[in-house]
Amino acid sequence: MRVKGAKGKSSRGVWLALLLIAIALGLWLMPIAPQEIERDYSTSTYLTLQRALTPSSNAVPVALFDVMLGVVILLLIVRIVMRVRQVRQSPRGKPWRRTGRGISWVALDAAAIAAVLAIWFSLAWGGNYRRAPLRERLDFDRARVTREAAIEMTRTSVRELNRLHPIAHSRPWPALETLPVALGGAFADVQHAIGQPSLAVAGRPKSTVMQAWFRWAAIDGMTDPFFLETLVNTDALPIEQPFIVSHEWSHLAGFAHEAEANFLAWVICQRADSQAQYSAWLSLYFHLAGGLATSDRRAIDADLQDGPRRDMREIIARYQRSAPRVRVVAWRMYDQYLKANRVTEGIASYDAVVTLILGTKFSNDWIPAVKTTNRLAPATR
Repeated sequence: MRVKGAKGKSSRGVWLALLLIAIALGLWLMPIAPQEIERDYSTSTYLTLQRALTPSSNAVPVALFDVMLGVVILLLIVRIVMRVRQVRQSPRGKPWRRTGRGISWVALDAAAIAAVLAIWFSLAWGGNYRRAPLRERLDFDRARVTREAAIEMTRTSVRELNRLHPIAHSRPWPALETLPVALGGAFADVQHAIGQPSLAVAGRPKSTVMQAWFRWAAIDGMTDPFFLETLVNTDALPIEQPFIVSHEWSHLAGFAHEAEANFLAWVICQRADSQAQYSAWLSLYFHLAGGLATSDRRAIDADLQDGPRRDMREIIARYQRSAPRVRVVAWRMYDQYLKANRVTEGIASYDAVVTLILGTKFSNDWIPAVKTTNRLAPATR
């Protein structure tokens, strides 16, 4: 009787695991139009969830992502131990067959756990990878993206860096934990400006047990897609942190594409104080300069003053303290992750922020113009 019950229980477990895997694959493969995702998920269901989940995770001082990671690892260990015991106690079959059966069970357990995480990921945040592009909301014209426009914007960034450096460095830079106060109003303003029907809540910047990985892989931050938290590399320089936090908040607002998060982070910082603006121009300068011809870049670089140059050297030095081999592996993994989530450019999507900025029409205070036909634009401000 006990043997039959065990077999029945095992069979139910197999079917449950297969069902979870099928649901996860179905969510990933299901053909849904970007406009439907935009209307029914990104600007409605997701924002409702985010406004409930992020304040809850903000109330916890530790990263819930770390807790989940520990639980998943512990669960895997427990399942492996249980399967080993089952194999040893099984009286039937040759040893190599029992071993093969045990390995199959462990693989199925791991796949089921991965499926649960994939379902959670898709429903809690990952669906935003399939939304309509942000440029469809904006007054965007690819014809504005020219070599001359890139050169002029790079010159503008140099002028702004030279102007803002003494102002930004005239007082202590804010601590990481105080950035929600410094940037929160700007985050709300920009969401209003681009027509968000409901405002996302800012995340509390948190450190993580993955700090060593962040350092070795040169990862600045991460948005936890399960509890909708903001995780930051604590090695990031104070001059970098305003932009990094704004970037992760843009993800929290439902903009999964890296170029869009960079674009919104830059706009958020423009609406904040001089230190945030300086942080944003530093980040943008690296993207702009990296896309210019060497001769053009050298001519523009000649106008950079010593202050911004020192800050850039410090940023580069921090990057160089990462582990090259780990960095290559990490970014290859992330490149594949982005492509698997329908970001065809992979990690090159970070630099696509230049196209988005150059092609968008802005007001004098760097607020992006939205299309007048944008149904999501607010009627009043």
